[in-house]
Amino acid sequence: RVTFFSRSQRLIDEAVTVKTRDCCIEEVSIDVEEVPFNRGFYSVDITFYFKLCFDTYSAPCTTPQVAVGFAKFNKKCILFGSNGDVKVFVS
Repeated sequence: RVTFFSRSQRLIDEAVTVKTRDCCIEEVSIDVEEVPFNRGFYSVDITFYFKLCFDTYSAPCTTPQVAVGFAKFNKKCILFGSNGDVKVFVS
């Protein structure tokens, strides 16, 4: 699902043709927590925030106008880190 601000939403609503121009990752949020029932395993939640640009055409053979939208994607997984004693040093 792509979310548009009002100007871009109007361009999308009035468009005859929409083509993807660009997509880039704007932000990534990572949350790591220990799994309580399995020693050495960690729950990792990653949220990606994407900025998408679209060429919108209000009629055939016209100059495109750019509409900008945003989307997010969540990925959750459990990873094994270690089950030995680990010493962490921070300076």
